[in-house]
Amino acid sequence: MSLSSLFRKIGLIVGKRPKTIFLTNLFLFLPSLSYYLIYDIKVETDVRRGFSPKNGRATSESKAFAEFYNVSIDGVDLVLIFLEPKTSDKRLIMNDKLLSNVDTLDRYIKELSLEINSERLSEGKNDSQRVVRLKDFETSKGDMNYLFHAFKWAYQLQSTSLLLTSKLNKQINLNFPKSQIYGFDVPLDSHFFGVKLREGNNSVKFPSKIESVETIGIFYLLDGNNKNKNQMEILNNLELKLFNNINNGDLNNLTFKVLIYTDQLANYEMMRGAKKITSLLGIGVDAMILFLVVAFWHFNWKSQFILITSSLLSPLLSISVAFSIIGWIGIKFNSIMPIMPFLVFGIGVDNAFLLIHSWRKWALVEQRELNENKENNQKIGKNKIVQHSIKGDL
Repeated sequence: MSLSSLFRKIGLIVGKRPKTIFLTNLFLFLPSLSYYLIYDIKVETDVRRGFSPKNGRATSESKAFAEFYNVSIDGVDLVLIFLEPKTSDKRLIMNDKLLSNVDTLDRYIKELSLEINSERLSEGKNDSQRVVRLKDFETSKGDMNYLFHAFKWAYQLQSTSLLLTSKLNKQINLNFPKSQIYGFDVPLDSHFFGVKLREGNNSVKFPSKIESVETIGIFYLLDGNNKNKNQMEILNNLELKLFNNINNGDLNNLTFKVLIYTDQLANYEMMRGAKKITSLLGIGVDAMILFLVVAFWHFNWKSQFILITSSLLSPLLSISVAFSIIGWIGIKFNSIMPIMPFLVFGIGVDNAFLLIHSWRKWALVEQRELNENKENNQKIGKNKIVQHSIKGDL
């Protein structure tokens, strides 16, 4: 059986017994709405955790990642910084100034601070101010950029060696993707992207074989779930402050463009969009009602009322039941879900217009059959009159 024939049969069943189907659906699904009476609705605003299935692969990988860095799964937070040339047609030339600028940015990010109100020390009426820095949230594993710092330190040693002796230190080889520093391997492919190496023997005249890069990345793994119950909120404010400072041009003196991604920033943008969508829902519903009134203007008021009411209540009931079933199953409500009412309301309007199209189609068929019957009756009537007239004359 093809899919189209299956839907045709389902449509025939629904079309023949609409009231029975409607009442059966109400009987089956209305009890699920009790979820709203029993539980409080909590919207998960965390993009990293709220969008992953409970026992899914992404959740398992996140747990393993958090355990490795000794962070709780609810507290792990990432800040990713990417540095690119200020113009797209250029590259970042590897030199002391570039590395010093990256180090300056790294220290700036770690020392970024925020003044917060400490907990009340007594019944007093004054709150003491406490300064919190981003580096206070670093995990027990320490600095995530230690490989970059090792490269920078070795680069400076080589620069000094070239300056004083015109030779490179043989115990240091700053190659890519892996450098050797006093017998230790230092992989650099997590910090430098789009690397161009120096060719031939020319590299012995420079501290590193890396000539230029397209992008440099530095990263921060933070723990937002320790010591203080308000840590995530404080961390959110710190990351938003960092984002605003970058956008406001506080780091324009650096030789590169700074791009930023943070978990808290993604959460903030998602919630901002969700709130905006939700506030626009009322305007959208009003506009839809006005549109339906205009579209159904040629119907009588009773038909208008039925069509408009069903166009609104049907998707409203659908979305309410859908959210309640999601809640009973245990799926988290997340910040992308406010878009669902728009989609379901749109489907409700589509269904109303499908009904109208169907009614008009069958109305034309019935009208055509009625006209044909009239013509046939007229012809038959004329024939009968002629026959009766002849019989009367006879």
